[in-house]
Amino acid sequence: MARKSVFVTRHNFPSILYELLQEKFEVVCWRSEAQLSKNEFKEQIKGKFAVVCCAQDTLDKEVIEAAGSELKVVSTLSVGLDHLDLDELKSKRKIRIGYTPNVSAPAVAEHAIALLLATGRRVVELHNAVLKREWKSDNVLKTSRLGIGLHKSTAAVIGTGPIGLCSLKMLKGFDPKNILYYARSRKAEADELGAQLQSLDFIMKESDFIILALALNSETRGIINRARINSMKSNAIFVNIARGGLVDEEALIEALQNKKIFGAGLDVFVEEPLPFDSPLVKMDNVVLAPHIADRTVDGFNAVAEMTALNVLAVLNGDEMPAEVLTRRLRPKLQPQSQNSQRGKWKPDYKFPTSLMGSGLYKSTVAVIGCGRIGLSILRKLKPFDPKNILYYARDKKPEAEILGAEFQSLDFIMKESDFIIVALAQSAQTKGIINQARINSMKSNAILVNIARGGLIDENALIEALKSKKIGGAGLDVFNEEPLPLDSPLMKMDNVVLTPHIAYRTNDSLDSMAELAALNVLAVLNGDEMPAEVL
Repeated sequence: MARKSVFVTRHNFPSILYELLQEKFEVVCWRSEAQLSKNEFKEQIKGKFAVVCCAQDTLDKEVIEAAGSELKVVSTLSVGLDHLDLDELKSKRKIRIGYTPNVSAPAVAEHAIALLLATGRRVVELHNAVLKREWKSDNVLKTSRLGIGLHKSTAAVIGTGPIGLCSLKMLKGFDPKNILYYARSRKAEADELGAQLQSLDFIMKESDFIILALALNSETRGIINRARINSMKSNAIFVNIARGGLVDEEALIEALQNKKIFGAGLDVFVEEPLPFDSPLVKMDNVVLAPHIADRTVDGFNAVAEMTALNVLAVLNGDEMPAEVLTRRLRPKLQPQSQNSQRGKWKPDYKFPTSLMGSGLYKSTVAVIGCGRIGLSILRKLKPFDPKNILYYARDKKPEAEILGAEFQSLDFIMKESDFIIVALAQSAQTKGIINQARINSMKSNAILVNIARGGLIDENALIEALKSKKIGGAGLDVFNEEPLPLDSPLMKMDNVVLTPHIAYRTNDSLDSMAELAALNVLAVLNGDEMPAEVL
């Protein structure tokens, strides 16, 4: 008996998808480097039992009609469904639809927080300033270039599906003053996190940080309109990891150009790929990513596996792991322009595994040093749900143990961790503690972050490990020599993020530090105890 056939719209999805499908099906892949056109899609879909696609593939009525009566299931490597004509698929043809709503939620939420922090703390702008040789006390470090911190801010999430709820949980670890959310109705899971249900207009007006995590459908298209964008605070950060069609992009561009809001972190756009001539490309208060929020290596493997299992479940007459059962998410499909100039980001899914990031979710993370900064970092890491949280200090710290962190030796941490944050005070005993042997013992996917002091690390050994790709990457705010020399090899590496020793500098924190410095002086003048004295 001939095996049923599945059409997969890409040849470079994670291998587990093809391996699972090939056990039961004849698998046909689109192998061209060119984008799959509508006519080619219509030709390839004919007679297929199943179609496996992603968010960049549009299955409209015309494509679905070309499939014929043999098509029984569409399985998409996405949470969003705006690329599918749900009415045609489910209501008229009773074709089952599989998607991946929960497995990618932690990765997407992490990406939202990453965009939020990168925008608020001006990480990309500062990285570029270092590369442009602008690290000067009267330029990079001037007050006008300081960032905005989450601590004691008002942060909000619009949409409380799995991604929105994950985002709320992660935000809580940063100790904002208020956490707000918008949804059609009150969500118990959000309320348990201390988040407050508010109207969309209230959130847009009152929030310092806003993450958009709504599904796109006929009711939500354009929901972040010009009036709402214009109501935002001048220091507001707007992050979109949902869909570009939710936002009046022209109004957002104007607000960013005119500095009516502080900045934006955008993973999705009205037109994708983002055209070369988009004003967003030229702005220093915007962080852009190519619709890749869900793509960590581990996360994308899990998405691919669920996508294949959804198809296999239909073949076997079983319940699908994740099936679209409602028409509520009915999208209004929009025609895609074929005329804009496009760069390296292509809609034919050219995101090789080598360019995908690593996620904190289910990883092993470690903090070296358990002073106030180290403990604060541990508290922020816990809501990201890593598999293991480790710490190194001279002795065990009850505050760290309460957080579920495990006390380990420095050598163990260097060998076993996926993410390592150095937050150790530099002294005669700790200078050079992250030496060549310890750096060389690190995992090949490991990320090293140093926000303490450059002298703690053998910088030459770190450079060699980064250059030869022995480790995954590094985020460095401090260096052996500051400003970083113009000829440092770190300047030319694509697996390093550099900032100019500015970790502690937000507008609010610098004000607090300045006040404390003044109070210390006044205390001595008045013969009082200093608020913070070195004893």
